[in-house]
Amino acid sequence: MSSYDISIQFEGTGVVSTISENELDYTLNVVNVIYTAPTVTSVGVSGGATGLTVSNSPITTSGVMTIGGTLAVASGGTGAITADSARSNLTAQKTITSGTASPSGGSDGDIYLQYI
Repeated sequence: MSSYDISIQFEGTGVVSTISENELDYTLNVVNVIYTAPTVTSVGVSGGATGLTVSNSPITTSGVMTIGGTLAVASGGTGAITADSARSNLTAQKTITSGTASPSGGSDGDIYLQYI
């Protein structure tokens, strides 16, 4: 009796493979292939420090997770829910002052109007 090592990729039932050796043909007929797919038992999401919140997490059978909140500027968002607030959060704040004295102090970009 001869022994052979063979490798066959199974794709379902009824797969037939013919192996030839020394002018003898051997036929392998696959009657049943049992494959159990891995299962996921829980899926969850967290907003972390992004400013976002997640409801209905984790899901263990079926369902829908909902993401809400305002994405923080540090996480790539605007940190705001209105366009005006978003522009304000994303633009460097400038201070406009005026007076008769010579300008002093302030920050780069501040505006001082001196009148005489």
